[in-house]
Amino acid sequence: MLLNLPYHVLMALKNQYASPEYLKKWQQKRLKHMIEHAYRNTRFYHQKFREAGIHPHDIQGLSDMQKIPLISKDEVRNQGADSLVAQGYDERNCEVHYTSGSSGKMLRILYDSENHLYESAIAYRYHLGQGVRPWHRYYLILHDEKELQDTRKRSILHRTMGVAGDLPDEEKIRLAQDYNPHVMGGHLSSLISMGKIMETQQIDSIRPRILIVGGELSLPAHRRYVERVFGGATYDKYGAFEVKSIAWECRHHTMHMDADSVMVEFLKDGEPVAPGERGEVVVTSLWNKAMPFIRYRLGDIGVPSDKVCECGRTLPAMEIIEGRLDDFIVLPSGAFIPPGAVVPLFLSVTQVDQFKIVQDKKDSIRVQIRPGQGYTHEIEQGLIQKMKEVLGEPVHIDVEHVESIEQIARGKFRAVISHVGVDLSHL
Repeated sequence: MLLNLPYHVLMALKNQYASPEYLKKWQQKRLKHMIEHAYRNTRFYHQKFREAGIHPHDIQGLSDMQKIPLISKDEVRNQGADSLVAQGYDERNCEVHYTSGSSGKMLRILYDSENHLYESAIAYRYHLGQGVRPWHRYYLILHDEKELQDTRKRSILHRTMGVAGDLPDEEKIRLAQDYNPHVMGGHLSSLISMGKIMETQQIDSIRPRILIVGGELSLPAHRRYVERVFGGATYDKYGAFEVKSIAWECRHHTMHMDADSVMVEFLKDGEPVAPGERGEVVVTSLWNKAMPFIRYRLGDIGVPSDKVCECGRTLPAMEIIEGRLDDFIVLPSGAFIPPGAVVPLFLSVTQVDQFKIVQDKKDSIRVQIRPGQGYTHEIEQGLIQKMKEVLGEPVHIDVEHVESIEQIARGKFRAVISHVGVDLSHL
């Protein structure tokens, strides 16, 4: 299998500069093949297409995509993820991952060898685009030992040191000092947590050139902080376990979508939005025949872009993801506030060690705060007042002081969690 990797790498490097017409034909060819395969070989899509009264022959081009019903994570879990696994594929001939995402409900995902090869090539492509070179020492904070083992298998193109995310921050810092990395990667919250200890202890010996972050909402204030503490330039990457890499940020700070491996739609009321408008992110894998995901709703809100990047890449662009549907605060009027509008209020207060904003009802919000040194009642009242000004509607805000803030699945941190459903017509 590894003998085919150079071919896939060359293909991925070529595709990032291909003409839009070429990429469109590429997508159309792979899409038609994937739809035919899914219909013939999976119980889920065979039933889904028949219920919708469509046949693969009805999908002749990208414009026909809207004929295919959208599917959700809950639907996949309710039907059973195995119903998406194609005939001839199982754990013996596939790479297997288990993910619970932010819901906590486990989902088993299979990837075939061809998909694995092209995803490895795409990882090499975006690392090159972010300034990473094969000889660079790459310090990567991962979730657990299983992810460490998987990364060792895939890291054949880079010198990667994987570190388990559940290690104490002091140990992560010691390992990073010993390794002296050119590149560091992981969740922003992990780097921020390490950074706070480094600032307190006046540690300035960890100076990577590049910081690659992903898996969480990427806010400018977070990025500025880790850049100040570590000294490197920060680049984002966006993906999902169901389809792997979706988009990545080049050194000119454009988010390029991996259009040669995944189709990305931004929808409002089922229709594509214009560049610069918010839309629900819907993805279709173009490679993974073992477990196809076709018009799959990720639950994220994103914005397509018509930006032409100075780097010369022709891969279509998007703006950095604004958050999950359940990251947005829903106001009594039905309008909503993105997490990026409220989170910086708390990040700017050094006396707040940790925080989380939880919405249970449209007119009620709980703010969990772990107070730091110098935290006072006056600071708290000031935060409440600023938050009310941002919300702009009558919402009760209750502050709870806590000893620690719980992370969600896979070591991720979400600063805002809303249990109030977003009406997508307000996008």
